Amino acid sequence: MRIKVLFGALALGGCVGGVPPECFSNDECPAGNRCVQGGCLPAVDAEPDAASSADAAPMPDVAPIAGDAAAGPDGTLDALTRDAASIPDAVPDADPAADARPQTPDGSIEPCNGFDDDGDGLIDEGNDLGAPCAVGTGECIRGGLRACGPDGVSICDAAPGPATPERCDGVDNDCDGHIDEDEPDRLCYPDGADPATADRGVCRRGVAVCAGIGRPPTCLDAVGPVPELCNGLDDDCDDATDEDFGLGGPCSVERDGCVRSGRIACDVNGRDATCVLDPPPAEICNDLDDDCDGEVDEGIIEACYDAPPETQGVGLCRAGTRTCKDGLFLPCVGAVLPAEELPANGADEDCDGTADEAPPP
Repeated sequence: MRIKVLFGALALGGCVGGVPPECFSNDECPAGNRCVQGGCLPAVDAEPDAASSADAAPMPDVAPIAGDAAAGPDGTLDALTRDAASIPDAVPDADPAADARPQTPDGSIEPCNGFDDDGDGLIDEGNDLGAPCAVGTGECIRGGLRACGPDGVSICDAAPGPATPERCDGVDNDCDGHIDEDEPDRLCYPDGADPATADRGVCRRGVAVCAGIGRPPTCLDAVGPVPELCNGLDDDCDDATDEDFGLGGPCSVERDGCVRSGRIACDVNGRDATCVLDPPPAEICNDLDDDCDGEVDEGIIEACYDAPPETQGVGLCRAGTRTCKDGLFLPCVGAVLPAEELPANGADEDCDGTADEAPPP
């Protein structure tokens, strides 16, 4: 058990004018003081000796001091002077080093240095010493307790934990204040794709975006290799274009026994190759489908003229036409051939370039 021991001599030295305020109870005294025999004196903790008890007896009166100006009418000292006189002269003065300790301006927080700088009986009050605290950000947060720092301000005695590369887990792994953030260096490529194909042909890397806690990140805008298409692009990202289709090579198409030749080229859909046929040959009168269009000798019509060629187009002479049927030409139709010259009609019937000439003798 601890009791309060009052040192009157120290109290007299700390009061205004050397006389403590009068009192009748402890409630009338300033904080840290007690009412002792009518006067407010500072209270100091002390350990009781073996004869002490919780209800300590009041301090005994001391013998009157003759000739003391403070003696009362009955020849004894008044209560406060008597208490001061009861303190032995051997009580040491205050620690000389205390005067060198920093003093706190009125109203400021006491420095955190292990001293009672403001003289209120409390040490480092207002600094929350021993209170829980934390330092760091994100996954680097570590807990500790408030303690005095080297500059007189309380600090947290913990140190932040190490940062790790950011990953999609709903935690700020790299301790930069951002969770699962997308950064330019977080490139990705489709799972299962050969990394050697990245950034070749149509293949491109993407950016990893978190899809939620517990789910793998999504690789946005990435393009991986696919089987080669016939579209003028390097779809399988091997630095070759449309190499699987033999473009430009010869090909042929057979229809009902009719064969047409051509060259391999990409189809209009850009996914596969097809045989682009060469221009069809001209249909001839042979009872065959020469142009492989499913028809035989269709549309075969040609000029015909069964007379000396030099007379064609001279005078009245004109060529006619004949049509193919079943591999043979029908008779010539519409031709005008040379004929006997008729007199005095202004026409060149024999197609010799002269009209109405006299017949030979």
